[in-house]
Amino acid sequence: MPLEAATIGVLERMTFDGNKAYLNDDLRYNRPFYLRINEILTRLRGKWKGGKVSAHLFPYEPEALIKAVIKTGEMPPDNPTAYYATPKKVVDFILDELHDDIKWKIGFEGAEYSPKARILEPSAGTGAIAKEILKRNPNADLTCIELLDLNCQLLKDMGVSVLQQDFLTHKPEEPYDVIIMNAPFSVKGDKLAYMTHTHHAWSMLARPNGVLVTVTPPGWTYRSDKRSKAFRRLVSDYASDVVDYPAGTFKESGTTIPTKVISLHPFCGRHARTEYNGYSSFNSWYAMLWIDSIREKHKEYYKMCMSLGKKIDTSLDLFGKARPSLRKITDAFFLSAQQEMWRGEGSADRIFLDEKDLEHLAKHSLIEYQESTE
Repeated sequence: MPLEAATIGVLERMTFDGNKAYLNDDLRYNRPFYLRINEILTRLRGKWKGGKVSAHLFPYEPEALIKAVIKTGEMPPDNPTAYYATPKKVVDFILDELHDDIKWKIGFEGAEYSPKARILEPSAGTGAIAKEILKRNPNADLTCIELLDLNCQLLKDMGVSVLQQDFLTHKPEEPYDVIIMNAPFSVKGDKLAYMTHTHHAWSMLARPNGVLVTVTPPGWTYRSDKRSKAFRRLVSDYASDVVDYPAGTFKESGTTIPTKVISLHPFCGRHARTEYNGYSSFNSWYAMLWIDSIREKHKEYYKMCMSLGKKIDTSLDLFGKARPSLRKITDAFFLSAQQEMWRGEGSADRIFLDEKDLEHLAKHSLIEYQESTE
């Protein structure tokens, strides 16, 4: 919706001090007009603070964004893309501490070289990540993708190369070396939008040395639907780091749910699904190692193995008549163990057991029972 000239004039006369925005027009006697101005500032996440402050307070420095509103001459949208800016402390961690590969590909302040990596920030919003990348390397080969006019104008004013489009329609001619994203968690028509966006980004990442960092909610760690299982497998096979941020970390951006920062590398998947130490994969081997290392879990496992003899005729072939009963018992145990591992703090514990792993572990459990009764 186009803004009136008088409205734009009020915005042009505003002054700023950090996260404070001051109205320099006296609008006390024109309530309807003030409400229109306030709606603009509220949509930009400003909140009026009276008393000695007498200013609109923002969770960021709003001057650049309000100037972008003036340039577009349009009422800012009310967050239709479910955008919540990545807090600076999270961005700093991603760029400086999460993984050395990210730091060296992007560059850093004071570095005596300029990396040639192709960098992408999808669904860039107001550029919280892009801004910090350029601060570290002003010559970075950075592309942002953003749909909304206002945000595109802001990114262009920052000197960023911007593609105005829906990220899910983006098909690059060349893969990207680094992709850093804080995708919408949920949008109309796609309650698991962050999964859709992450998989799309993964499809355009350089192999084998690219790196993809994505911010997600925690739902994928415990949901039982097919998409969540597929996402867990992606993380299990290719993640080098999964870092938890508690509820409230994104409060300044407008949401209080806990989040996770995941670093995905194609190189990490080179051994994910090959035999390891006599097991079907590293994941099945690690699952048994984890179970054996926890006394109570090992006792639970032993008890489960003992129950197999009561449920089935162990003389039958594992994949014959015994299979349905055996698999029901063993699958429930190992999938429960997998969920407990995902709730732990260590990235190494976040493994995914596929059908082949579960079959192998079921057979291993039957052998455990047979050996214990001989």
